[in-house]
Amino acid sequence: MEEIRRGPLERVLDRLRLRLTQRWFTEIYQKYERSGEAATHVDAWEWENKFQLTEQGEYPVDVGLVVELERPRDRSEGNELRFGPLFQTEFGKLQLNGNVLFERHYGADSPQRMEMGYQWQAKYRWKQELEFGFQGFGDLGKWNHWDPAEERSHRMGPAVFGKIALGGGQAIRYNAAWLAGASSGAPNHNFRMQVEYEF
Repeated sequence: MEEIRRGPLERVLDRLRLRLTQRWFTEIYQKYERSGEAATHVDAWEWENKFQLTEQGEYPVDVGLVVELERPRDRSEGNELRFGPLFQTEFGKLQLNGNVLFERHYGADSPQRMEMGYQWQAKYRWKQELEFGFQGFGDLGKWNHWDPAEERSHRMGPAVFGKIALGGGQAIRYNAAWLAGASSGAPNHNFRMQVEYEF
């Protein structure tokens, strides 16, 4: 099951990934961020838990659940809770994902509301080092009362993915996408990239 990452240019270097049971995967990692000419800095700590609710391949669509807690460096943002269902299916080498996510910041300086968004991805698994496809992201606004259509943010575009094995259990995993705004509430263009060093 995949949750599709959507942050700014970020690196995840310090990571602890565990499989606690056959259906529960947990990760703790530190996120670093770099914007423009600014120096790279620690942005947040995150604890992510994925629960596989169905056996992989048992049904036409695999179903999971993600629950994330994030503590940002900027304490005025409060602590973030993100959760929602994950859906995945495969047709040969084509993998399709769709996720609905709910997010809220608790303890922030300004009042926050529960927001709703979505992610989708179509990925062709050509080979481990290079896979390609499309990604889409949307922010709809308050979970039980969406923003007007012109204020919603919808972005989509081509993406590449891969995992380069370095030996000794080490690898570099990457994904990047060039996203174009598909609504008036979205930026015209957005480049997102994530690089992970596994050890």
